Amino acid sequence: MECTISNLGQEIWQPLKPYENLAEEGVQQCRVNALLAVMPQLDDSIVQRYYGE
Repeated sequence: MECTISNLGQEIWQPLKPYENLAEEGVQQCRVNALLAVMPQLDDSIVQRYYGE
């Protein structure tokens, strides 16, 4: 959880609208998570662990 908060904090790029940017990053991450839940073959880290890379 702390790592996620740190990553989102780094992705806020405009100091004028930090909450809007943070919300947009959260929405994008939710979209990625939903897509990976439906199609796990898209996750490169799973493929790398499977092949031992």
